[in-house]
Formats: sequence, structure tokens, C-alpha cells
Amino acid sequence: MFKSIKSRIAFGSVMLVLITIIVISVTFFVFESNHLKDIAIDKSLKVNELQAKMMDDYFTKHINELKELSVEVSVKNLDREAILHALLEIDENENYDFFNTFFLEMDGKTETPSGEKTDASDRDFYHQLMSGDFDYIISDPVIGRARQVPAIAILVPVRVEGQLIGAVSGVLLIEELSMIASDANIGDNSYGWLCNQEGLVVAHPSQEHAMKTNLLDTDEMGYKGLEDIWHDSREKDFGFGEYYDGILKENKILTYYDIAVTPGWKLMITTIPEETYADSERLISLLVLVTIPLTVVLAFAASLYARRMVNPLVTLTEKISSSKMSENSLMEDYGSSDEMNTLIQAYNQMRLSINEHTLHLEEMVRERTEELNKLNHLLKDQNDELEAQNDELFNMASTDQLTGLINREHFHEQILKMIGRVNSGLINSFTILFLDLDNFKYYNDTFGHDIGDKILISVADLFTTTLRSTDLVGRYGGDEFVIMLLNNDLDSGQKIKEKIQAVFSDLRGYEFKISQWLNKPVLIPEKEWLNVSIGISFYDLHAEKTLDDLLKEADRHMYEDKRKRKLALKE
Repeated sequence: MFKSIKSRIAFGSVMLVLITIIVISVTFFVFESNHLKDIAIDKSLKVNELQAKMMDDYFTKHINELKELSVEVSVKNLDREAILHALLEIDENENYDFFNTFFLEMDGKTETPSGEKTDASDRDFYHQLMSGDFDYIISDPVIGRARQVPAIAILVPVRVEGQLIGAVSGVLLIEELSMIASDANIGDNSYGWLCNQEGLVVAHPSQEHAMKTNLLDTDEMGYKGLEDIWHDSREKDFGFGEYYDGILKENKILTYYDIAVTPGWKLMITTIPEETYADSERLISLLVLVTIPLTVVLAFAASLYARRMVNPLVTLTEKISSSKMSENSLMEDYGSSDEMNTLIQAYNQMRLSINEHTLHLEEMVRERTEELNKLNHLLKDQNDELEAQNDELFNMASTDQLTGLINREHFHEQILKMIGRVNSGLINSFTILFLDLDNFKYYNDTFGHDIGDKILISVADLFTTTLRSTDLVGRYGGDEFVIMLLNNDLDSGQKIKEKIQAVFSDLRGYEFKISQWLNKPVLIPEKEWLNVSIGISFYDLHAEKTLDDLLKEADRHMYEDKRKRKLALKE
């Protein structure tokens, strides 16, 4: 496509400019878009902070009004008529949103300005008041007894010389708090709501959530990620997070901020990402619109500059191409002293030096190649010998030299590996059989240790031929053996145990084999017949056992089995 060096350099220059601009733009967009989004989130948090402080001021205003009343002389003197009159004035004051007010006595009895009397001794806020030294109390949301609507109570203790004598109280409706919280928003599609320290949605624009939804249950309700945000908010005064609204099928952003005067309440503001990031996305779009024409202009300028820069090189190329070269690629000079002739002479000298150096290098490469081949063969032989020695050392370290089975240490390693595989779900379970040969001492004492060793080798062969190829057999020491059955339950392990013990019973004390080995008939009393006691332990994902637990359990069951078998023989 581009045959001339002029067109290639021009194209390369343009592509270099384009790639540089694209890389810079992408880098800018990646880092700056995230930075702009962080700014957008910070802006949302500032709005949330401002709204939370407004909510804080709202509560503080109502608390302070009750505090002013609590220090009046008539209240401290428990002048009931004066107290109820003052509470009525607060009720009728348009600057406050108290649904009603009441005076709480020490026995839990309450009375409102209208004369309505109730018993609040079973309410949590009463017990909280009686148990602590508080400046004020904001109660958990409750259903009011008189109006049967969700509300909270603000209580300010009345004290005389430090002694609690009652409390002046006001009631705020949850519906009123929902309206105030819903005004806390970041944009047209956002809304504010309140939750308490237990995760209960106290106030919400939607009545299906207010006093009904707990944030600990929101994942199950279809709001994926909202529960995680709630857990984070327990550790922080403010923050944000994203969750998925499975009801509306859209992602949402939630910012939260502590309301200082409340007992752990938070003002939450929910909005959609498009609204939160609108300003940053507009800025990014503007940058894209500016980058495209700038890229075109710079590419055109780069093309013109490259063509102008390469023209002298094109002229030089044409002169070199028109010169006649000999077989060794030397060029004829023009017999002049200009820069072109100097370049040709330098080229010829360089070519001669390269040819001479190339011949020398080829000879050196040939010699070095022969040396390397010899060294490689020697190294391969040494590696093969070392690998064979390593294999032999590993077998000696992990294998019982008499029976050829794996030894105790290697079997322990395999159990630990199987525990890891069960815990990671690669296999379901495994069973350990701990085996001890009964009456083996009789054979050693009667026929000698050589026959005892032959019996151990024969027993090892019996185990390996009786079990599956996936099962693992090891010699634990002396006349003790261990077997690992993969993906077996306890019932299957019990069947294997019975199968092995049946095989030993059929051997009738190894009389036939010992007669062959000694080349003479032998008679072994039935009570001294070689048998095997077997204990079982089992491991699956629900087991909480260590390697030591499994072996001790199997060993204990083996001794129980041995005791039962001895008792059966005596009977």
C-alpha cells in the first residue's frame, strides 16, 4: 500500500500523533472521569451533610423548647395546672410540629394538656429515662396508643437538685418526619429517608417502607447491596455506596450522614447514577467534542511536516538506487567531494568491515556451538543421574522398606492433603481404617522374624489387591496398618472392614502359606489364628477434626473392636 519511504514516514507520523492523542485522551478520561465522579460524590455528601444538619436543627429546636420548659419553677414544683398550660402553648405554637405533648410522672403515668391520661411504664423510653442520666431522650418509633399512628417521643428530664421528678415530652409523627426527610434530595429523581441504629426505616416517602422495612432484609427484598451499605454505615459517620434496585431494575447511589442529636439515626439520600454524575458526564462529553477536531488538525499538520522533512532523504535514496553495486555490494563514488560521495565511501568501508567481521563471527559461532553441544550432553547426563537419585531418596523417605507401602509420615501428609481437598470441595469425604494384626506376636515367637516379615509382606499384598486402585494403604509401624478410602461413607467403610476380616478368616491362620515357606506341615491353634482388628474414622465437610483427631478416633475404635473380638473368642 505504501511503497515509497516518503508515504510511509508521512503515514507513520500521522499514526504516531493519533496514537499519542488517543493514549493521552484515554488516560485523561480514565483518571479524570473517576476524579470527576469522586467530586460528584463529594458534592452529594455535602448536600447530605447540609440536609442532615437541617434535620439535626429540627430535632434540636424541639428539644430546646422542652428543655426551657423543664427548668421553669412551676414545672420543678410539679404545678400540674401550670405544666399542662405550658404544654398546651407548645402544642398550639406553629413554630413546632409536636403532634401532642404530655408530662411523664415517675410511676410511668402520663397526662396531656387535654386531660388524656395513659400508662407508659411499659414503654422503652420510660425505662431508659429511669435508668440513666440523660439531657434528653429520643425514643424508638412506636405506635401511639391514643391515635394508633407511628410516632416518636422526645423526653426532657425534670430534676430538682439532681433528683429526677418526671419529664416533659413531645410527640412527633413519623409522617411529618417522612415529609421533612423527603425534601432532602440531590436532584429531581432523588429522595431522602431516615433509618435508626437497628436498621429500621423510620421515615420514607413510600408508606410500604416506613416503619415496615429493615435494611438487614433488603437483599432478600430485591435491593442487592443495600444491606452491605448499612453495615458500612454502622462504622462511619457518613459515606456512600451503590446498590441494585431489583424492583425498578436500575442501579442507585445512596449517601448517608449521621444526625448528631439522635441515637444513631442516619439521613439517607437515594438517587440514580445518571443524576449524580450528570455534571461530570457533561464535562467529559465536552472534552470529547474538543478532542476530535484537535486530533484532525494535529494529524494534518504532522503529515505536512513529515513530507517536508523526508524530501531530502528521498533525493539521497534515488541517488543510491541509481548507483551500480558489485557482487560484494560496494557502491561506485561520483568522484566528487560533496556529502553524497562522503556517504558512499563511508558505506563501502562499513560494508567491507561487516563482511570481514561476519566471517570471523561465523567461525566463532561454529566453535562455540560445538562446545555448547558437548556441555549440554554432559549436563543432561548429570541431570538424569541427579533425578534418579532424587527419586530413590524420595522413595526411601516415604516408603516402608519391607512391604513397599507408604510409611507413617507420608500417610500423615496424604491425610492432610485429603482434608484440604474436602474443605475446598474437590472430594466429598474419606474414611480412615486403622488395622492391628491379632496374635502376630505368636507367629514371630513361634516361627521366627523371617516368617513374621513374610506375613507382613503377604498382608500388605492382601490389602492392595482387596481394595480399589484409588484407595491408599500404608504401614503405620510394627503390625499396624492404615487405609484411606476416598469418597466413602461410614457404611461403605464398615463393609470394607467386614470384607477384610472375612478374608483373614478364610486364611485359617496362614497355616497353608507358612507350611509352604517352611516346606513342612504346621498346625496353628484356632485361638492363635492371625486376624485383624479394625477401627474406623470418617471425615466430610461437616466434620471438625484434625489429623490427630482422626487417628485417635480410629485407634480407639480399633481397640474396641479388638476387645469385642477377644470376648467373642472366650465365649
